Amino acid sequence: MIYMISGPIASGKGEVTNVIRNIYGSCNVSVFVLSDLLRAEAKRRGLDVTRKNLKIIGDEWRKRMGHGALAKKIFPLVNQVVRRGKIAIVDSIRFSAEVDALKHTSLPNLFLFVGADEQMRAQRMRVRDRKDDRVIDVGQTLRQEWMNFELSDLKQMADLIINGSLPLVEIQRKIQSIIK
Repeated sequence: MIYMISGPIASGKGEVTNVIRNIYGSCNVSVFVLSDLLRAEAKRRGLDVTRKNLKIIGDEWRKRMGHGALAKKIFPLVNQVVRRGKIAIVDSIRFSAEVDALKHTSLPNLFLFVGADEQMRAQRMRVRDRKDDRVIDVGQTLRQEWMNFELSDLKQMADLIINGSLPLVEIQRKIQSIIK
């Protein structure tokens, strides 16, 4: 089974991933974060891991391989995991072609979109203090991503929309009811 997860920055995607991992047991789940591919490439190139540099690398790959580039790059690993009877979670999907590339395989899948209000997301960005979260204008960054990525389209494509602003216990209940 492949669980695909999308949503805006700091919406709670990581928490949803953790809930799924806890349901199945960590040893039965492999998590693939698409933005980690970009972070690794930035480091390989000796670039600072900033949103700007990650976007540049992603745009280069999409120009060369199409909009589903990140999904195409990660699919052999995902396929291996699922073929061994384990769960694969693909997190940080930003383009509909990435979902299409994973949905149109013979592997069972579920596409989740996680959303949260802007104020909560801004607070989470400040608290988690990731290097690529350090931006001058958090509010502008949070609004800009809806223009830079296909989040509106992805939200409409989702099999399930999860409100990442809810208390964690409610998110856990919702996901458990879907999985069982």
